Amino acid sequence: MTSGLCPVGCNPFEILPWPDDASVVLVLDPCLIPDLGRQLFEWSSDFDKVDCLYDNTPWAPVRDVSPWAIWLTGPDDPHLRYFVEHEAPNEAGYLLFTALSHPDFGDWLRQHIQIERAPEVVELMRIGHPALAREVIGNNLIHARPGNAVFGMVLPDRTTGLWHHLALSGREPRPEHDDQVSFSPALFDAFSRFNTRRANLMIWEGLDMQTRRALGGPALPDAWGELCRLSEQAGAEGKEDVRSRLQYIVHLYSEATLARQ
Repeated sequence: MTSGLCPVGCNPFEILPWPDDASVVLVLDPCLIPDLGRQLFEWSSDFDKVDCLYDNTPWAPVRDVSPWAIWLTGPDDPHLRYFVEHEAPNEAGYLLFTALSHPDFGDWLRQHIQIERAPEVVELMRIGHPALAREVIGNNLIHARPGNAVFGMVLPDRTTGLWHHLALSGREPRPEHDDQVSFSPALFDAFSRFNTRRANLMIWEGLDMQTRRALGGPALPDAWGELCRLSEQAGAEGKEDVRSRLQYIVHLYSEATLARQ
């Protein structure tokens, strides 16, 4: 199931109970938190368990840009508090629920940081971002049989302004790692949706307040539907990149404003 829990600025565990029989893991996106490994120690020096996901992989030499995973100690964990207040509004990570051990779950996460598009053609996935994790882990999770390594996710969503909860109705966790990500048409579509969403958010960042209001804002959740519609319309008219789509939308509303004068 999936549901909106509460506004992103709130701690989701004000609504959700903290699991008694599982671990809650905070996964963080280095693309949105510069120098992530160092910053974690500034949030708090009190760690339970923590993983740099590029460690013990061929990507270890570039661990400075690795996603990280923190095993949280409870709903008042200082890393969770800092994340909710400062990073969740920017979609800089998300939460996973698992009953696997720390080493087993660390191995499982590492299976999701890369994908082989073709023999010996390996690409890194941006698994620290909640929107892509929702596509790669979450949508599979909803349809998975009990026994999957992850039985729940909690993700911040800028486009709704809410935390979303995805969960299995039942589970029997076990350490077998039988859900390696493999490239498929469905995964290609997931990447396309993620890239389209990211492009539309970049358009939003470039819009002035007047255009945001014209789209239904100024808040993003109120304008998101119209923004996506016009971005798709711009693409259908040959505007392929973010800048040309942004200019298309601004010009469209500038003309509408002049027509009303």
